[in-house]
Amino acid sequence: MTTIAVPELRRYAPDALRMLGIPLGQADETGDLLTWTEATGGRALAFVRRNRARLLWTPRPRARIVGDGPDELVVDARGASLLELGVRLADLVCGETQRPEPRPVHVVAVWGTPFVPYLRAFAAERGVEVEADMAPDPDGRDHPRELWLRGRPTAPRPVDDDPAYRNALARGIPLADEDFAEITSLFEMLRVPTSERSRSHAG
Repeated sequence: MTTIAVPELRRYAPDALRMLGIPLGQADETGDLLTWTEATGGRALAFVRRNRARLLWTPRPRARIVGDGPDELVVDARGASLLELGVRLADLVCGETQRPEPRPVHVVAVWGTPFVPYLRAFAAERGVEVEADMAPDPDGRDHPRELWLRGRPTAPRPVDDDPAYRNALARGIPLADEDFAEITSLFEMLRVPTSERSRSHAG
């Protein structure tokens, strides 16, 4: 078991996520999602370790709106996970909640159960309370399935105003050794340590 500080994991996260194919412009916000989820006990790094090959699937799935009716907005995630879509879906449901006629967001073919709590916390910081219902996962393999998101206005609450997150800030995050090895190995794939050879080949 290894204990890591929240800021240290947050420093590793964006570069590690880039090695999983998360675009540069999205890696920073996804780093917040990964760190908060791990800090609050969501087993985010275990998710990455178990699904590394699955997350590297190319070409990457591109979510799209496939239904734009008066009663709901339907998004086809096309097999993408909430690791990469969670922040964008939270933004979407916040926007739909602020409409004169609010609509729920119905997402199909999405997976990544551990990241649902951050989606809700992210929206709460923007003054939207989200009810999130994910279709059952009977075999525990987190297959792509349906997710329903319904928002309603509420008083904003900071995303770090969570007892588990505050505890992690004070005491660090306990990580299984294999999870610590996973995040550091991904980070080091992009951030090669400086050596005499690397200096001589620079430029």
